[in-house]
Amino acid sequence: SPPIIVKSPRFETGHRSLNPGTQFSRSLLVASWKFGDKESPVASHLISITTHRNVTPAIEPLRVGSETRVSVSQPNVTLKDGFHYYIAVTACNEANLCTSSKSTDGLFVDTTPPLTGVFVNPMKYSGTTLTVTWKGFADAHSGIKSYVLNVGTKYSAYDVTANLSVAHVGSEESLQTVSTDTKRSIRAGDRFFVSAWAVNGVDLRSDQIQVSVVASSSGISSGVLFIERHSCPVENCAGDCTCAPVHNLCDARAFPQPCSEVNASAVPADSLVAVFDSLTYVNDHSVQASDSSLLASWKIPSGSPAWPLERTQFSAGTRHAVAEDVFDINEEKIWYETGGFTTAVILPTLSLFHRTVYSIYVRAWYSGSKYAIFKSRGVEIDTTPPDMIRILLDVVAGVDGDADFTTNQTHLNVSWEGSFLDSQSEVEQYRIAFGTKPNIDDVSAFRIVQPSVSFLEYFGLLQNGLRYFGTVQAVNTVGLGSTFSTDGVVVDTERPIAGIVIDDDQLADRQYQDNISTFSVSWHGFFDRHSAIAYYSLGIGDSPGLDNVVSFRNVGLSLSEKFHNLNLLHGKRYYATVIAHDAAGLQSKAVSSDGVTIDTSPPYVVACADFGANALTTFTGQANSSLFAGDNVRGWNVTSGRVRYVANATILLSGTISHAYDFKSNLTYKLLIFGKAVGDKRSQQLLLTGPGIRRTIVVDKLQTRDGRYTVLFESTVSARGTIELHASSSVNNLIELTSVHLYACRKQYTSESPLSDAVSAYFSSSYLSPVNTLGVHWQMFDGESGIKEYLWAVGTVKGGQQLLPYMSTGLTNRAEYVGSEPSQGSEIHVTILGINMAGLTTVLHPPPIRVDYTPPSISVQILNSLLHEDTDQQFVSGNIMSVSWNGTEDKESGIDYCEWGLGLSPGSTELLRYRKVDGSSSSGSATVTSLRHGHLFYASVRCRNFANLEAHKSSRGIYYVTSPPSESSARVDHRPTSSVFDTAAGYQINNNTVEFAWSGFDDPTQITRYEVSVDGPSVRTGWIDVGLYSRAVIDNLSMLSGSTYTLSVRAVNVADLASRAVSSVVQVVREKPSVTGVPVSGRWVVDGGDVVLTWASSFRSSHSLKFEVSVGSRKGSSDLLQWRETVLPSITVDVGLTRELFVTVTAVNQVGLSATLASIVSRP
Repeated sequence: SPPIIVKSPRFETGHRSLNPGTQFSRSLLVASWKFGDKESPVASHLISITTHRNVTPAIEPLRVGSETRVSVSQPNVTLKDGFHYYIAVTACNEANLCTSSKSTDGLFVDTTPPLTGVFVNPMKYSGTTLTVTWKGFADAHSGIKSYVLNVGTKYSAYDVTANLSVAHVGSEESLQTVSTDTKRSIRAGDRFFVSAWAVNGVDLRSDQIQVSVVASSSGISSGVLFIERHSCPVENCAGDCTCAPVHNLCDARAFPQPCSEVNASAVPADSLVAVFDSLTYVNDHSVQASDSSLLASWKIPSGSPAWPLERTQFSAGTRHAVAEDVFDINEEKIWYETGGFTTAVILPTLSLFHRTVYSIYVRAWYSGSKYAIFKSRGVEIDTTPPDMIRILLDVVAGVDGDADFTTNQTHLNVSWEGSFLDSQSEVEQYRIAFGTKPNIDDVSAFRIVQPSVSFLEYFGLLQNGLRYFGTVQAVNTVGLGSTFSTDGVVVDTERPIAGIVIDDDQLADRQYQDNISTFSVSWHGFFDRHSAIAYYSLGIGDSPGLDNVVSFRNVGLSLSEKFHNLNLLHGKRYYATVIAHDAAGLQSKAVSSDGVTIDTSPPYVVACADFGANALTTFTGQANSSLFAGDNVRGWNVTSGRVRYVANATILLSGTISHAYDFKSNLTYKLLIFGKAVGDKRSQQLLLTGPGIRRTIVVDKLQTRDGRYTVLFESTVSARGTIELHASSSVNNLIELTSVHLYACRKQYTSESPLSDAVSAYFSSSYLSPVNTLGVHWQMFDGESGIKEYLWAVGTVKGGQQLLPYMSTGLTNRAEYVGSEPSQGSEIHVTILGINMAGLTTVLHPPPIRVDYTPPSISVQILNSLLHEDTDQQFVSGNIMSVSWNGTEDKESGIDYCEWGLGLSPGSTELLRYRKVDGSSSSGSATVTSLRHGHLFYASVRCRNFANLEAHKSSRGIYYVTSPPSESSARVDHRPTSSVFDTAAGYQINNNTVEFAWSGFDDPTQITRYEVSVDGPSVRTGWIDVGLYSRAVIDNLSMLSGSTYTLSVRAVNVADLASRAVSSVVQVVREKPSVTGVPVSGRWVVDGGDVVLTWASSFRSSHSLKFEVSVGSRKGSSDLLQWRETVLPSITVDVGLTRELFVTVTAVNQVGLSATLASIVSRP
């Protein structure tokens, strides 16, 4: 809902008006109003001032806050005479809902007095009554309202008639006549002074007009009053007379005495005149806001003073001189007759000056030549509101000066001590409010305090995060006000939000450093929602939160810092701690970095000259069985996923398995993993974890490196730990593992060992396929900061890079070089750099490697006592296998050893894992029980020379066959010959040739041929080889009509084992049906159009028949029934009213031979 109107807008005229609803000041407007809103506070007021003539604003619209009063002075406003002014105020609340209200009566402005008129003849008297006539007074703006008439016996005296108010009658041009009682008889020759003033609509008086009149007798007690227009006497030493031109004087020398000004201090006390800068004696003004008018009043002596007053005049000027800066002394009168009035409104033609003091002057005449001038204390013109010379202060305990933030949610304090100055008029009062915006009082409404107060406190619940403003309006004694607000104070009770701290001044977090004298730190992310971060405190310690290395210090708003001249200790970890302080004085929680470890030593070499025996058990289980999470077999635990045995010692891993072991810290271990990837992808990732090791191994689908993956690591604990292997749980991509070996070092070297032992022990290399690939692995450790990176280079001399410049291997301690081929027998030198996280480096130069490019040569021959071999196929039925190979030799480095095995693909060994024999052996024998009928298997042999190069060879595939082909899904189908009519299945007309096809025979090895036979009366073909065709046509059979024959098929595999025969039968039919001569008969249904046609005795055949029937209404027609097939010897036909039917019946046997009968059937 919008605001409601409490008090409609209205103008306040104060001392600028003599008549309600009017104003005689043109330079100042003051207005007030009041709106209310219970739901949301009034946030602003839009003020518009217009005139009665149009709606165009008289001044520029003003927008103020919650104030309910406004004053507008020059130069922002100059009011026009004769205009009615109206004020409209639109009040809007915080919800942006608005209400408007406009003044209804308006303010009428007239800043000029009436123009003077003249007395006119005839004027007359009668008895004690004097009749006076005048005209010519005018006021263009507010009109003439009334007149004031004085009659006296002396110049400007009013001893006969005093201040007689006469209402204006008629138009301004009308003669105005009034009669007044002189309270005594008028006699001829009497002289009177008549004075008049006009009063306009705003109660401003015109200048006085005055004439002297002389009574002439026209009767006993009445007569005419003649106006003295010429030769009138001079009334005083100033030259005043009644016949001089307007605003002029007569010759003062004609007055017998010169003027004598008496100093006011010499005037007797009872004859003094008191002058005031106001319209009342009791409220003398010292300052005023209007610069277009002056207010005057004076108090004349009463009773019988020592110096009786004859008349008084008033004027105005600066405190220094009469008329100064008020009247144009060359054009205007200076002194004006009071005519018995004790107040006056002076409307100078010149604008009054700001900050100038003006006084009211009264000239008191004690005789025609003696006078004294009295003046008021003076009123200073102040057209400006108080100035703000110092900002308002939001006061918060403990904060010097202006506060921007506070943690107090119940107190607001504003101070304006020394903030306002008004050098003309003093500050009369202050109006104070608190709000959520400048000049708004939505928290605490404006309240008035005395000028002696300069501090105000508000108590109430404040909202966190909101800015509150104190608004102070200073109002001076003339009613002009200045409104100013503080810059606001934000309530903040929330601690700053903590960020992160980084152990480096470049926002790149370090974990280690080798420098013991410097420490760099940076931070970011600290934030404060309300009052912003004011500064940070930073400290360094050897534990998070401590500052025992560098005490907490204020580092301003810097986001990084570097400390020097420290004494940090090797192997110790140090932490930086940062605290953010906000402008409200709150601080964040202390945030520490993750620390930097000081490492002043480079990595050291760890090598093993001799590894012990395998410490892990082998996989053993039933082929095709599975293990799940929680199962345990021979020390291997299934932690998650599934393990499936594909052989009794080979598993498919899709999950995690682990094996426990008692590790010793700082001891080198070697882990060998034998396996390959299985599935759609070329490789799979195997995650290896254990104490001191976490590595991802890429396991290839092809068995590169013979499916062997070597990992060296150093244990970090002396306790029982576990080795874990994790593979993806995808069912389409698995890892096949044949074994996992763990070896503990029995003879370990470090950098402190003799150089020859250490260097030769830690380094190993091998030549792999391709032959110019150099493989190297090594082992280094760093107990403080760990290894950051390895670099290696290959050259033809020690430390050289001729073959490979330094390249990074990351954290991998194994590398391969593929490049130009050094000559056979030459030496290759490898250099290895180990860099720790602190940037320190260890350089290794292993012994040179002699080049040997050639692997062993090998030729494989496989023997078996039950091996059957011909030119097309090999198969075996026994389970004792013997493998031999020959031609194995290596002229350069010799044969180290050979291995042989059996598998279901070339190179695989799932049927029989590789069995190792020394280099002098060339054969092997084993019993294989895992072969099943249909397996195609291979024998594989690999031999390795002393240069670590291998040769691989596999036999061609051999089938393991123990069963004939399967006929369980087989079938044989006879293919009949075609005829005009369809031939039924299992029948044919041809007695010389038979055709049939088959399918469904199966053998996991291979079907090498099919055999068929035909058997029946006078026919017996025996088994005929038809190769791998699945269809046969046998002719020259001479089969007998009416006889049935058996068609048989069997399959034969590579072992010449035949399946059981699968058969089908066929009957030969060669005789066609014959007609007996019995026509088709018909029987009509009573009262209907149906007829039953019968031919049961019309055909002769030794085989079953089917019939095709046509019926027509005329010969050769089939309009009633066409080619209807049936196996019955009768049919019912709707023939309607047709009386003669032409019927054709064709009999067809199983092989399509037919006979046709035509008959005529008539309705009886």
